[in-house]
Amino acid sequence: MIDAVKVSVVSGGPGRALLLKWIDPETRERRFKSAKTKKRAEANQKAGLLAKELTEGKYASGRNTLWFDFTLRYTDEVLPGLAPKTRAQVSTVFKTVERLLAPKRIGDVTGARLSKLTGALLAEDKSPHTVKNYMAHLKSAMGWAVRIRMLAAVPDFPPVHRAKTQKTMKGRPISEREFKAMLDATPAVVGKAAAESWRHYLRSLWFNGLRLRESVAVYWDRSDRLCVDLSGAFPMLRIPAELQKNNSDTLWPVAPEWGDMLLAVPAADRHGPVFPVQAGIDPGSVGRIVSKIGKKAGIVVNRTTKKRANKETGEREAVELVKYASAHDLRRSFGFRWADRVDTFKLQELMRHSNIETTRRYYVGRNAQNTAATLWAARERATGNEQAAERNTTDNKRPAEQTAAVQETTQAPGNQGLASCTP
Repeated sequence: MIDAVKVSVVSGGPGRALLLKWIDPETRERRFKSAKTKKRAEANQKAGLLAKELTEGKYASGRNTLWFDFTLRYTDEVLPGLAPKTRAQVSTVFKTVERLLAPKRIGDVTGARLSKLTGALLAEDKSPHTVKNYMAHLKSAMGWAVRIRMLAAVPDFPPVHRAKTQKTMKGRPISEREFKAMLDATPAVVGKAAAESWRHYLRSLWFNGLRLRESVAVYWDRSDRLCVDLSGAFPMLRIPAELQKNNSDTLWPVAPEWGDMLLAVPAADRHGPVFPVQAGIDPGSVGRIVSKIGKKAGIVVNRTTKKRANKETGEREAVELVKYASAHDLRRSFGFRWADRVDTFKLQELMRHSNIETTRRYYVGRNAQNTAATLWAARERATGNEQAAERNTTDNKRPAEQTAAVQETTQAPGNQGLASCTP
């Protein structure tokens, strides 16, 4: 507790409310606040309550806290406990607020100015999803400021509406034909000597649905990383909390196709990284190589038009951006294939989504062709035409092309010398 703070009542001017006056215990500056009354007795009572809050360190207005001091403390005290990707995102949000709003104090970030920030971000062709993310990080930071009495209250954050609700993916699932084209294009990107190792990595992404950063952290024998566990009836993967979006340790059942690939690795080779391509290469570099393979194969997964500043004239011009197949599009393909095979809750577990709404939004009910085929096949079965149903039904068996890909990569499975990663 700090030394007792004295609050006095002073005139606010002819016909105006009385003012509360005190010396800020931290900045030693004179401070004023309206008592919101012209009656001396009421003002004296409010002065006593304010003095108590100031002395106990419970009063905060946000007016005197510099924006720089706020961001510095949040960076030093909160960010170290967050995931590296989250730390980078928060840093980007702070820099964006400074660029577009230039607040001197934390109290300058009001509801009205946040509305202006939202509009400015959308005008820069940021997607509604990105703007919503920015606002969520900023709101969380300002909520922390309220909890430590740096700010009196979190300002009103404007709602961010999506212009479109159906197209939320930045890419798309690719077909088996397109995936084969990526395999064929691999030698031209990585060279013939490394081609088979990278093809093995691509097939694994196709069959396991791992995120890029997860895929380059898979080991046979390291409990501090994603670790293959072959000790049970089925191949599993242990995922430590720091590598999970939901921040919890997870034992994850792998898809059968990838399980076959893992079991086919000889026991003597089950040590170190599962994918040789990951050794000594950062995730960003691995992702760029996969994208180069997608580009070489000519697999376009998205086209967008954004306004960019012309370097010569400075004017903003519409530019078409082409996105080629990436590692995440292989994950999308995995999710779409399994959406037809398991129910929504099992698909959520398989994709490791912390919120089932994410699973529903991105994967459930979006494959209209497969749904239509199921409906027509059901009609054929109902009318007794089993032969027609056989032609139209898309069953859950592994496609022949996928089977061939696994057989090309794997050997006969065996459980001798199982890899172990003690949690």
